[in-house]
Amino acid sequence: MRLEDLIQRAPGSKIHYPASQAGAEVNHISDDSRQISDYSIFVLSALGRPWAGTVLQNTRALLLLESSQLKLVGDAELPAERLLVCDDLKKAQGFLASALYGHPSHSLRITGITGTNGKTSIAWLLRHLWQTRGIAWGMIGTLGVQWQGTQGLIRLQTGYTTPRAPELQAILQRMQQDGVHQVAMEASSEALDLGRLEGVQLQTAVFTNLSQDHLDHHRSMEAYYLAKRHLFDLIRPGGQAIIYAGQDTEVWNRRLIADLEGDRGRKEIAIRVLEAQHVPAAVGFPGFNRINAALALAVSQPELPMDQIQISPLTAAWPAIPGRMQKMTPNRMTPSPLFGIVDYAHTPDALERCLQAVREMKVMFLICVFGCGGDRDPGKRPLMGKVADRLADMVLICDDNPRTEDPASIRAAILSGIQTPLADVDLFQSAQMHMLPELPRSSLIFEIADRRAAIEQAVEWARTIVAGSKGPVAVVVAGKGHEDYQIYGRQKTPFSDQAVLQAALDQGI
Repeated sequence: MRLEDLIQRAPGSKIHYPASQAGAEVNHISDDSRQISDYSIFVLSALGRPWAGTVLQNTRALLLLESSQLKLVGDAELPAERLLVCDDLKKAQGFLASALYGHPSHSLRITGITGTNGKTSIAWLLRHLWQTRGIAWGMIGTLGVQWQGTQGLIRLQTGYTTPRAPELQAILQRMQQDGVHQVAMEASSEALDLGRLEGVQLQTAVFTNLSQDHLDHHRSMEAYYLAKRHLFDLIRPGGQAIIYAGQDTEVWNRRLIADLEGDRGRKEIAIRVLEAQHVPAAVGFPGFNRINAALALAVSQPELPMDQIQISPLTAAWPAIPGRMQKMTPNRMTPSPLFGIVDYAHTPDALERCLQAVREMKVMFLICVFGCGGDRDPGKRPLMGKVADRLADMVLICDDNPRTEDPASIRAAILSGIQTPLADVDLFQSAQMHMLPELPRSSLIFEIADRRAAIEQAVEWARTIVAGSKGPVAVVVAGKGHEDYQIYGRQKTPFSDQAVLQAALDQGI
């Protein structure tokens, strides 16, 4: 496409370009220098900026940058005849990418889902509802990119919950061309802040909740909220906003409702609020997942008031959501009172909801195994320790994805939020564990760095505890959910909580 035509089709980009380049052909946009050719626009984002000199030297690509970047980059002076200058780089690249790929979101019905917790579960449930009804669907999020269109089931991995703007638009175009009608897309706060969704038009935006997470990126809860809030600026006229407003979400969710009510005159959208009393009790999910199911049903039934959300035969067999309250039992012929739960809970609020949901299953003894990721919001670590100490009978602190941080320091930060003294693993192994369910409620806290060893130890102890219990015993492994890897330093090695937990549950059968 000619540059002049491209920019005309992306009026929101507000780009100034040299007249001499009006006829330049453009077939690609990216901030990854490895993907740049002579017919590309190279975006000088934070990731792209260090490679500007390389791109200038090796290709005839045009460079997209903000006016504030008109200066030396490395040792290379930017040539004016190759520069596309905008006021807002985040918006410009999204609008350009949308125009380049034919504005695919304009003809798709996209549901954007944001919030600290619940995004993946709602997207997965919408996928199930649409598929059951014979609707061609797409899903973009933590579990990757999937869609079911005329060419069958397609799966992709992008490495992001919400792909970068050019890649996202290219994916949406592929879905559109393959006959997809409905798309469920997770919108992470970082993606919204970085402009990855600019140029996307939403039919529906869903807000689940807001609790502490990602403050390493946003620095404050206010900035975190404003990033999430921006999703609702992307709703097309005639679209809808769906917001959960239960008692546990009063501050941020009620503020969003007030903000949208104040903006109603600026853009005609429907604002639908799911109150706690609207959550149908019949949905066969534990705890907070009933809310996720109700929000998915609200998206799929836009014509109904919230208090009339229907539980139809389609919801009778909700599919298991990978790594989200995923129940695991020993592979044996007779039922066992011992079971495991794998959940992605990696924030204080999510861990509390997870453990409370397991408590609702009437377990007699609850063991929680978890850690915290490195190079991520450190403030939540002691808070998660405090939650686990309060709600579990036994807690095993182990490593999650330490990344470039010292794993021992991460574990120490978790333990700093726990009042109960650390117990000795070797001494405890000789105790009469089968008596524990009969003792007064008091947490036992252990530190076992190796995650595999911690899971295996938890199940071994649980198997002994079952002998003295008058009810079920649960082992909850939290924090990594669906992930099939573990990261130490910059090395990623295969590791699956589900596989390790299932093997431990099956041992000795």
